[in-house]
Amino acid sequence: MPRNKPDSEPAATPTPPPPAPAKESGKRTVDEWADLKFPTNKKGHRPRGFAHHAGAAALHGWALHAHHENAAMVLSEGDYDAAIEAAKAPKPAGKPTTDNPLPREAYKPHRAALSKHHPASKAAKKG
Repeated sequence: MPRNKPDSEPAATPTPPPPAPAKESGKRTVDEWADLKFPTNKKGHRPRGFAHHAGAAALHGWALHAHHENAAMVLSEGDYDAAIEAAKAPKPAGKPTTDNPLPREAYKPHRAALSKHHPASKAAKKG
């Protein structure tokens, strides 16, 4: 006949992990914003709009920032959205002339989203 084991204390219910700390004033890394704004589908593909994230990354020097700071660029949602808009279409960069009636156009980065390691940021500080 098997022996009866003494009653043990009931198992404690597992405690849930503590919540992740809230992001400071709504700021996230550019990669976190990309995941939120351009989520992958069931096949692991991003929507077409994700190309604007890649354009904004190039225009604002986010890879340079990650390389030099060893951390991704951190932006507010408004600055991230403005950076995406800046990468979508060029803005007029000059006045029409008699030789060229159409003004020149250029992509102008959103200053708050520009990495301090980007050449345009350094030129703005000098001049």
